[in-house]
Amino acid sequence: MQKSFCFLMLSVFVTADSPVVSCGTSVCFASGIGSGMVLQQAPSSASLYGSVPDGSPKGVTVSVQLNSSTGYSKTFSTSAYTVTASGTQNWKILLDPMTVGGDYTAGLSCASCAGSPSSNSVTIKDITFGDVWLCTGQSNAWLPLWFTFERNETTANVALGKYDNLRLWRGGLGKVGAPSESGNWV
Repeated sequence: MQKSFCFLMLSVFVTADSPVVSCGTSVCFASGIGSGMVLQQAPSSASLYGSVPDGSPKGVTVSVQLNSSTGYSKTFSTSAYTVTASGTQNWKILLDPMTVGGDYTAGLSCASCAGSPSSNSVTIKDITFGDVWLCTGQSNAWLPLWFTFERNETTANVALGKYDNLRLWRGGLGKVGAPSESGNWV
């Protein structure tokens, strides 16, 4: 019998390389990074990463503009690096340690990337900082809320906004090695 594991991610991997990502003809954030996400709060430095279009100059500069509704605004830049023999280039940016909360927008741009200017910018919204928990286990250990004894009380509390600081992300279900594009925020 396999065991299920749940752990608090206390730090972001700041020295490890990001996984190989390929977005084809446009600059992109890696799958799983998108609107509505939660990034690890201070004292850790959260990272954003992705890929540049195929055919972009080697070591092209990528920038992420992080803005909040409270007036915070900072641009982070880095050079793309080659990760495969075929020349796929990824990028990775470490953000400043951020306090819990916020309503942030991250605008990704790459002025010198291959492709049209419209394909070389992406914006993701409704980003917040908090504690990130990563839980995993067997598919038969997954229990949707509607099958629990507390479903009515929990659903009522969600409707009242009592859990507005909780965001869940569900990855690909039932497929080993499923790409995280199959995941979604719930």
